[in-house]
Amino acid sequence: MNGSRFLPVVFLMALSTIGWSQAPTIDSLKRVISKTKIDSVKVNSLIELSKVYLDIDLNQAIEYGKQARKLAKKADFKKGQGNAYKAIAIGYYRQSNYPEAIVQYQNALDIYQKIDFKLGIANILGNMFTTIPAMIQKPLNTTSNPSSFPKRLMIR
Repeated sequence: MNGSRFLPVVFLMALSTIGWSQAPTIDSLKRVISKTKIDSVKVNSLIELSKVYLDIDLNQAIEYGKQARKLAKKADFKKGQGNAYKAIAIGYYRQSNYPEAIVQYQNALDIYQKIDFKLGIANILGNMFTTIPAMIQKPLNTTSNPSSFPKRLMIR
């Protein structure tokens, strides 16, 4: 038999499996967030939820990152703050909002440098150096605001 006839069926089956596999993950993370009293666990779960939503709803992914950032700041959980800024930046990057992604990456970098988290610093620098060329290559539209370009791209 010709195998090419089955290719669309296999593709649809794989696609449906991806959708089904995300639902239990989302439910589990939301359950952890609602039941745990430990702020660092909530922050890390919100960041994981943000990652899952990158493939579903970018606005929601950014929102979960912002919730994680707010809670991490309140709990003085520095690494969680940096990771939350990174999650927010990735959401903006995926929306092609490169200037805002750079600002959020810079925020993460500032925190990672303060706590001397070398792996985080290296990761953020890599993300920033892939975002800048994408930002430069993106055609400007007539509503672009030149003041939206980040003013504080500094590596200390």
